[in-house]
Amino acid sequence: MREYSLRLFDDDRQERFDLALHPAGEEQPLSYLLEAPKVRIFAGGRYYAQIVSPRTNDIRYMEAQINHYPVESVFHANSGHLYFDSRSLPKNVFADTFGLARITLRFRDEDGMHHLHSDYMQVVVASSDEYFSVNAMGEYIAQFNQLLFYGTRADYIGRYTRKGAGLYSLEDKIRVLKRTAAMLEGSWRLIRQNPRRGTIESRSSAPGSMAETVRYLMNHPEALRPSNGTNGIRIGSKTYIPDLSKAPKTTSTTDVYENQVTLSFLKSVCEDIQSMIPELEQLISELPLKTATSDGLVSSASFMMSATRRSLHHTVNDLQELLSEYKHLYEVYCSAIPASEIPFSHEPKATPAFLRLPGYHHVYDGIHRWFAVKDVSVRDVRFVRTFLQITEMYEVYVLAKLSAFFTDWGFELTSSRKVVYEFESYSLYRNTEINNLFTYEKDDLKITLFYQPVLYDQSSEQTRVTGLVRSTSLSMPIKGSGEPAHGTYYTPDYVFRIESDRWKGARYILADAKYASSRNVRDFKMFPLIFKYLFSLTPLNSQDQITGLYVFNGKSENPNDRLDLVHSVYDLVDDPHRVFPQAEIISFYEYAGQRQKDQFDVLRALFEIQIEKARETYEQVPLHTKEDEQAALPDVFRLIPALVSMPVSVTQEN
Repeated sequence: MREYSLRLFDDDRQERFDLALHPAGEEQPLSYLLEAPKVRIFAGGRYYAQIVSPRTNDIRYMEAQINHYPVESVFHANSGHLYFDSRSLPKNVFADTFGLARITLRFRDEDGMHHLHSDYMQVVVASSDEYFSVNAMGEYIAQFNQLLFYGTRADYIGRYTRKGAGLYSLEDKIRVLKRTAAMLEGSWRLIRQNPRRGTIESRSSAPGSMAETVRYLMNHPEALRPSNGTNGIRIGSKTYIPDLSKAPKTTSTTDVYENQVTLSFLKSVCEDIQSMIPELEQLISELPLKTATSDGLVSSASFMMSATRRSLHHTVNDLQELLSEYKHLYEVYCSAIPASEIPFSHEPKATPAFLRLPGYHHVYDGIHRWFAVKDVSVRDVRFVRTFLQITEMYEVYVLAKLSAFFTDWGFELTSSRKVVYEFESYSLYRNTEINNLFTYEKDDLKITLFYQPVLYDQSSEQTRVTGLVRSTSLSMPIKGSGEPAHGTYYTPDYVFRIESDRWKGARYILADAKYASSRNVRDFKMFPLIFKYLFSLTPLNSQDQITGLYVFNGKSENPNDRLDLVHSVYDLVDDPHRVFPQAEIISFYEYAGQRQKDQFDVLRALFEIQIEKARETYEQVPLHTKEDEQAALPDVFRLIPALVSMPVSVTQEN
């Protein structure tokens, strides 16, 4: 394969940078992200690039992404120039990046398809109120490691699988340790009741059991001595009696291979965690402090490092709790199955006891998973990736905010886990690196929150994950393309499924997060979302209903706007929040003076209207057929005529 590199031009400052390109399969370790790159780019600057290679005119196809987000681009094969704009002009393509940025290229030449990543670059932003709000969002997310990366004890016990994909980060290693501890906590009781045992033979004047003596004599005839009496064992014309002084006393012991492995494993885990804690504390001390501002500019990577520092402090606490838990497990297992310890540098043999005996197979499973992540460094932190794009970071911020909201309302988080969705290889969708399915329960209410689910058409086997399907292949066309648009799935940022014993069926609320002002969302983004999520989806269960669309916005152009945190699209009627399906714009951000209580109050009021409406529907107007359900929710059809006349600006379906 020929060598390629990327030259990036800063059109405003008349500078250029040469960046190495790495094959996508040779992913650099996550610890690389903790080092501030030397190349600095400006979020507000205009850039274009050039592919450096002896023969760029062989390139027939080119696709560009910034931090995995597709960007509009045009490539000139004769010069190798790559413009992030269809008009072949420099563009502020890094405007939505934060912390670090890299360019990904997918292109075809005579050697086939190539998928290459550039080096990371440090993003410089204006030192403004907006970016300090973004920093505060990162600090907020850092408090939710448990929610985003781990699960509840019920998740570990009820959904324990032997193998998992992507076990390469510190968070993955901690998740494995948490899962294994949860399983071993229950397994030691099974092992204590039926421990793996062996036997030890020793010479003794005291006889063993009759069965043990008989077994010994059957294999050792020399232990018989002649007898002059008539009682004994007759062989031919002679009589023999056993010489019990030669029969060994057989004793039972738990000092067998499986128990030796179990105790050695627990001790090794304790030693591993004990060494990780000071290493992680050392890493925290090495993180660069906030870059000093100059000419109103600041490196947003320093904001990312600040949030990472807080996240790692929470990780240290997690490791300290795990160390205490594994020390306790080591003590109770030593009591249940005392055994000698053995060197523990390789995976143990898969003995029949490890594969079949109750309790032992969980131990073996835990050991197998631990060896998969045993050598993961404390520097391989996945948390940093949350900050590589403001839009993605805002989505995770809203996710963390929603968890705090439900907890503040009195709900209990009963499950926090990850669902892996299948999709076509050419799709732009990527499975999340964090948990994406959360269950909250309170009294008779159960609310399931899906983060970035894939809503397929009815032919897919994964439609029952959410219970929603895409009902039409028609899509909102890309503005100015003149081409019809079709598709088979949608990927909203969030889906709420509300269930209760006090009404029939589930109530669904679709939601998206937009890092934009509420005015921008209302004027340019709301109607495409209405078409996608209120008109183009339907529940699988005929008793379920789609009853709302919530769009969270993360910017405020006017300080006075921060006092009014919710806006309904039904702006021509009184009490618009009671018009169904609800269509609301909700402001969630971290500007100075913003109170979380105010945010939670407006969101709770909307949910309470949903719950009240569901109970009224069941108690007063029970639904029996699908036609009845359609008649009970006619409001959405009032929006359809407006879809035709409103301007849209959509770049991709998902």
